[in-house]
Amino acid sequence: MYTLLDRLGARYYAYQVLQSLFGTPPTKAQNDVLLATATDAAFTAVETGRSDAIGAWSNLRSFADAHPFDESRADEYTACFIGPTKLKAHPWESVYTSARHMLMQPSTLDVRRAYVARGFVSCGYPHEADDHVAIELDFMGKMALELYDDVDAGDWQSAQKCLADSRWFLSNHLLNWVGRYTEDLQVVGSDFFALAAVVLASFLEADAALLADAESFWVANGQMAAVS
Repeated sequence: MYTLLDRLGARYYAYQVLQSLFGTPPTKAQNDVLLATATDAAFTAVETGRSDAIGAWSNLRSFADAHPFDESRADEYTACFIGPTKLKAHPWESVYTSARHMLMQPSTLDVRRAYVARGFVSCGYPHEADDHVAIELDFMGKMALELYDDVDAGDWQSAQKCLADSRWFLSNHLLNWVGRYTEDLQVVGSDFFALAAVVLASFLEADAALLADAESFWVANGQMAAVS
């Protein structure tokens, strides 16, 4: 049985894993992390009670176990995220949320404002658009760690603000486009990244539910006021 604090800590670990999958070229070490007991425990903790998410994670883990890392996965990463041919699945929010389906649209600036408000500077700034999926995941991971630390220290005022910001960013950004991105990644010709995308989409839904449950618990216990 996982405590709520356990699950909050697991969020940070899981976001780090997802950021690596979608933001860095594959390596054997990355594949080893997917097979690690700690990684399995982290995803299971966040996704408790969500059979779809746990099933998606199990499928990716089984694939990683059956297909040890080789250079073909690195080639697939290049094809999915870099080029040189036209990408079939675009890892930037603005492509999915703007009328013109282009980079650097108003949603990108909205994402940047969210980063600035919490003192976050993206790892790709200024060379990569702020709404790249890996950067958005990195931001969620940083907030996950802050929320864990706030709750562990009993700083409920800071925890309430971090919880509100996390829920807002999930709802208004990642969950607003990753579903369509996942659909596009199903046809890029990479079984690994197709499975990883399903893990990502189902994990985000599970995380949103976890944060909603956490808020309800803390409100019921008088530790914070409702933030939504």
